Amino acid sequence: MYRQIKLERYTLILAALIASLFFVSTFIFMSESVAKEGYDVNIMVNNSTMESNWGADQSTEILSFQAEGLCTGNGSYSKYLRISGFVGMGLKENTHTNEGRLINKNDVKVVSDKRWINFVDIVNNSEHYVGEINESLPTVMYSNEDLYYRGDGIYTNNKYVNKEGGISTKYRASRLIKSVKYGSAYVGSLISANVTPGRVQELILRNSTTAFKLASDSDQYSELGYRSKDECLDETYFGPFIMDNKIIIKRDYGISDEQNWLSCCYSERDSQLLKYGV
Repeated sequence: MYRQIKLERYTLILAALIASLFFVSTFIFMSESVAKEGYDVNIMVNNSTMESNWGADQSTEILSFQAEGLCTGNGSYSKYLRISGFVGMGLKENTHTNEGRLINKNDVKVVSDKRWINFVDIVNNSEHYVGEINESLPTVMYSNEDLYYRGDGIYTNNKYVNKEGGISTKYRASRLIKSVKYGSAYVGSLISANVTPGRVQELILRNSTTAFKLASDSDQYSELGYRSKDECLDETYFGPFIMDNKIIIKRDYGISDEQNWLSCCYSERDSQLLKYGV
């Protein structure tokens, strides 16, 4: 039996480009980072005729991160924002405009920590492996965007992902009003595996919650999608449409930690998010 455990890398990229003659913008960035935590487990068992491989990985950065931005004016505008590497959570925001009037306000927060990572080997030999991983890397990610545009054309493409699926929005318009609130909280996982030559049995139990709220008014093209292993949602609209959508996904295998931060997407008050106990 071959077993390998290693730490994974973490990536955070934040970039914004503004090309304009008459824009006024403010940007605030705060970050506190302590250490990278996680695991990458690879198991191989074999006999004289067959072989099986199994693996599990998770990683995050012990970090508190916040970015706030406000841009107003007339002209053309381009923005790219990407955050990834926090227990599978991440987001991408991509916006480009032609000449026009724009008001764009952003608020992004990430808080991540480590409680424990425990490995238990129940059976461990060259032909049979039975083990468990019990880990808690509590992480909260939150994004709030308000956008107003009227002009010669705007294109936006945003994605919000975690290990279980992703939400996406796309717009093309000459007039667009959009408000998006996204919150995702991860508590921990219990993973068990039974690996024999030719067969792998795996059970993954995760404690996580995702909440998404979208309100928009677009005059040309609007798209909303959600995809995971078991669910699929696609909405596409051509022409002037108003959208008002909520997506709530909760997976709970019994950890009693309260996730009160969901007020971010149930109401207009989002100030409680980072009070989640990480």
